[in-house]
Order: sequence, then structure tokens, then C-alpha cells
Amino acid sequence: MKLAALVLLAACTDPPPPTVVSSGELTAKIFSDPAQIQLLRGDTIVWQTGAGGGTGKPPHGFASVSSKSYAIQQNFGSYRFDENADSTVWQGIDKLGSVEPTATGASFDLISDDAHVGTGTLAFDTAAHVIITLAADHGDSVSLASPLDDSEHLVGLGGQSFDVDHRGQHVPLWVQEDGIGKYPDPDDDYQGVWFLTGRRHSTHTPMPMLVSSRNYALAVDTNARTVFDLGQEDANSARYEAWEHTLVLHVFLGDSSRAALGTMIAWVGKPDPPPPAVFAPWVDAIFGSASVRQVATALRDNGISSSVIWTEDWRGGGDTATGYALKENWRVDRTLYPDFETLASDLHDDGFEFLVYHNTFVDNTADVYAEAVAGGYPIHDATNATYMFTGATFDPSTLLDLSNPASVAWGKGVMTEALTLGADGWMADFGEWLPTDAQLASGETGLAVHNRYPVDWAPRGSIRSRSCR
Repeated sequence: MKLAALVLLAACTDPPPPTVVSSGELTAKIFSDPAQIQLLRGDTIVWQTGAGGGTGKPPHGFASVSSKSYAIQQNFGSYRFDENADSTVWQGIDKLGSVEPTATGASFDLISDDAHVGTGTLAFDTAAHVIITLAADHGDSVSLASPLDDSEHLVGLGGQSFDVDHRGQHVPLWVQEDGIGKYPDPDDDYQGVWFLTGRRHSTHTPMPMLVSSRNYALAVDTNARTVFDLGQEDANSARYEAWEHTLVLHVFLGDSSRAALGTMIAWVGKPDPPPPAVFAPWVDAIFGSASVRQVATALRDNGISSSVIWTEDWRGGGDTATGYALKENWRVDRTLYPDFETLASDLHDDGFEFLVYHNTFVDNTADVYAEAVAGGYPIHDATNATYMFTGATFDPSTLLDLSNPASVAWGKGVMTEALTLGADGWMADFGEWLPTDAQLASGETGLAVHNRYPVDWAPRGSIRSRSCR
């Protein structure tokens, strides 16, 4: 009888009450068993995580951590991730321990089957912006899930070719070449010559950010590979996964989806307004000074609106077996453009901006290759040798190590020579090729910061605006 009474008492015991913290009109309820976070305005839940350890592989409960088994192939700026799902170990977070209010929100422990697997925090940035951070003790990825309404729509994720609404999609977010054409397979299976033809979600501009029709927006703040599963694994649940030990999820709320987007934009920051020349047609003119002048004259004589002459082969070019190709030098080619400074001045007098071209490759045929290697500016491999791969021109090539301040200073010095000669800016091409196994001066690996590389490469304030016709 005593045993039966104890069992009945245990069965009737209510779950522990949530820890409640708030900022202005926004309240967060943090439940310890089963693990869950709810965000409320008044009595209305405006966003929430899943609850408990969840089911599936990966589980769609509150959150989970994993130790992955995978292989990566990389070729010509494309990457193939082959994950062994059977060997990947997922641990669902079923409870939160030691939940304590803090000055900015709350802290807690992550518990899986009564084992401590990490820590977490919830922080109010504003009454419309909450930051949830989950840090794993071990493993190589962290995932958090939230329920989806039947009628919910989800947009965003950067440059995506096929879909505006990504509901029902499984979207890996990784910088790479888009591919020559794309297979529409929603499962992103690798097909054909995988490094030439893109997959549905192949993109050089992935952004782990979305906006929901339910008046919230989300962003995962990471340089690592991320996966947004928006109802493919579980039709009623979304899952946000970062391939690193810590997941930092920003939740933005509003009275409308547009208001939530505005809150997220305020966090990201708006770009400066571009110069007026951006808004008129640009014209590509190559093959040397005489050819560029001929194009500029034809535009003006025929009253054709144009604000920019863009000259890609200012660093050199020539005929090859496959047609005209750019050289991989970094400085002006005085054979094609012996009077570059005068050409720039003449184009300015005619009301044109004069733009040129740069890319990330330090090709072994380039005029700066020996200088770059001697200075230790490129990325390195595991033996600390210069990391070489087959570049876009099929020659051995490497990249600048943009985590190394000396490399950045040197690269800026060479590139801005174009401005000294009279150019107004340049295209900053090819940020997708950082190898995942490269070793950086910062101690980071290429895998950890691959998605950051094109951001570090992008020029800031290098275009000088002039009046244009």
C-alpha cells in the first residue's frame, strides 16, 4: 500500500512552475521540466521553442547537441558535405537545470537524460529583441527547435534561386559557387558533376535569417555552417542548427512581420546610401585603352545613358584556346593600358565613374605571387606550407589569409593602387573558395570561418562618388 501511494503521489505531482523574467511588455517563461522557453505579450504566446527531448533524428524538442560524422569534398568553389546520419549522435535536451534570473534575463543548464551537456542564457536586448544562447560542453553542433503553425510562411535566407517561401524546405546555408544551372531537388542531393551543377539551395550569399508571417524574425549569429529545417523533417516544427559548440539565436518581435523585420534590420545595421552613379546603367568595356575610349565615345555621341565604365582586364588579358581570358595579376597591365591615368581622367571628364576588377586568388602566375608568399600572407595547410589548390584558371592558386592583419594591410595596399591611378572602385570577386581544411593565422580553420571570408573580403568605402550624366 505504501508503494502504491508513493507511485500515485508521483504520478499526480505537478511539473515545477516556470521561471518568469520580463522586459517591458515582453515576458519570458522558462520551464525546467520539460525544457521549454515561451515569449509572451500579456497572456499571448508570441514565440516559443519546442518542449522536452523531442523525437526523431535529429530530435525536434527544445534543443539538442550532436557529435557529427561527415566528410567534405571541395572543388572549384563547390563543397560536398556527406553526413553519416547513422553515426551522428544526437542528445535531446529534455530538462533545464539551475534556472536563475539574471540582470539581463536568465541562465540555466542543459540536461539530457540527467547528464549535464551545456549551459544557456536568455537575454533581453530590448522589449522586442531576445537572445537565446546555448553552449554545449562537447560535440560539434547545437540545434534549437520551435513549433510552426499550419498556415505559417517563412521568407529570407539570403540569395535563394527557387523559393520565396521556404516552408517545408531543408536549407543548408554555406557560401559556395551557385553552379552552372541547378538541380531543383528539394533534398539537395548531389547529382551529375556535383562541383559544376548547383543544387536547389547552393548560393554565394547565404544569410541565416528569416521572417515569419507570424510577426517574428530570427537570426542565427554565427560564421559556421548552419542548417534551417523549416518543416521538412517534421511538418509541425522548425529547427535551427549551427555547426559549432554554441548556438546564438536572435528572436525579433513586432505587431506585424514588417515591424519584426525592422527590428532585425536595426540590429544588423543599414548600409550607407550608395553614390548616385550606382543607379544608372553600367557598361563593360575591355581590350585596352583605345577600345574603352571607343565605347565611351559611342555612348555619349548616341545619347545612351550610362554612369560607369567597368574595365575587367585592366590587370591584363589575352586570347586562349577557350577565348579571351583575364590574367590573374593584381596590378595594372601597361601593355593594354599604358596611359591608365589619362584614360581615367578622360572618362571622368565625360561624366563616367571608372571601375576595375579584383578577386581573391593569388595565382602562381600572378605578378604578386612571390611577394605574397615571401610575406607569409596566404592561407596555410596543416604543415604550415602555403595552401595551394587548382584555381579558376586551372593554375595552382592560393588565397589571402584575411584573419592576418599583415595580409589585409598588404592586400589593401596593392588593391588601392588602382585608386591612386584614378579608378573609383572595383568588383570584389570570388569569396567562395576558402578551403575548409585551411589553417589561418588566427588559429581558426577554414571550416569555422568559411562563411565569414566573403564578408571580410568585401570592400568598405572604396568607391569615390563623382557627378555623373
